[in-house]
Amino acid sequence: SYLGTRCSGWGTQTSGWPFSPRRTRSPSSLGANRFLAMWHRRCCRRRASPGEEEDEQEARFLLGDAATGAEGWPAAITARQSLLDVGGGFDAMVVLYLEAACLAALSAASRGDKERLSEGLVRWCAHQRRVELSRGIVRGDLELPDTEEDVPVKVGRWTLERLHLAEHPPRFPSLYFHFASDVLVHSARPGVLEVVALLRRFPGLVLRVEGFGHPSAPRSLGRAVAQARASATRKALLRHLLEDAGPRAAAFVGEDHGNPWQCDGELDDGVFKPGGYDEGRGSCNVDFYEPRLLGRRLQAVGLWGQDPCLRNSNFAPEAPGAVAWDSEAKFRRVDFTVVRLLDPNSEVGEAELCY
Repeated sequence: SYLGTRCSGWGTQTSGWPFSPRRTRSPSSLGANRFLAMWHRRCCRRRASPGEEEDEQEARFLLGDAATGAEGWPAAITARQSLLDVGGGFDAMVVLYLEAACLAALSAASRGDKERLSEGLVRWCAHQRRVELSRGIVRGDLELPDTEEDVPVKVGRWTLERLHLAEHPPRFPSLYFHFASDVLVHSARPGVLEVVALLRRFPGLVLRVEGFGHPSAPRSLGRAVAQARASATRKALLRHLLEDAGPRAAAFVGEDHGNPWQCDGELDDGVFKPGGYDEGRGSCNVDFYEPRLLGRRLQAVGLWGQDPCLRNSNFAPEAPGAVAWDSEAKFRRVDFTVVRLLDPNSEVGEAELCY
């Protein structure tokens, strides 16, 4: 009844739980998160097993900042009794009213709730929301896999993490470079840490950095500077990830196998040593920066010569006082394309290395 009251603004007609299958707009996770916090404070709790702790950690990462503060979760969130059962009996329609972050919290509430919120149910939920999810996808975002039950999934399984990324696609900072250079302007450097934080939070993302140059530049120089900018950005990101891959990285390599980014090639791959891109080297510089795809999980490639209208749109709004967005500035910026989302302990296939 608490959740029904909190959700009265969602365009639903409720008489307790389960809900009527009406949904007019995306729900806020705030009311549901407060409900979960209140529930776990009142129910009997026990120490979670290692597997349950992983479920809790995943839910916390999906909820992000919403899982902290006065309304945050207790230290142990695994309940003795199913939250869905106590709520009046499980009804699959409930997943249509909660975002993936809240479903992850429900999944961590008990073993029974985790079994109910299986891949098949998440896939069905995504199918019901597919039109709505498609409206939020722009060029460069993670592709939506098939949701039909009789269609094999080729892009990836429908997990709660994938559903969360479809509901809230990552938005990247604009990283600008100096003219004819692979050096970032000073105001763009904090943006590197924003991308690093995203990859630490979602280490299963396969990301491709795409470099560009002005289309009016000579072909040899345009191709070289585009490749150099992509390579330099990849090096900057990879350096931070090799130092600290984040707390979720172990799920993708196993606890005893170190850092998943260590298998992504050498740190300086594709970067001229010493000094990076320098047109003063002449043909040596041009030959070294011949466009090619670098990396596996964190990729880089120069795309000079591509249609300038076909640029990605998955960028965060420009901050006041930032470099002006104009017809010239976008050619001094790299694009970020989310290639796919890996499942834990999976590898990038050779077919995915072909652009």
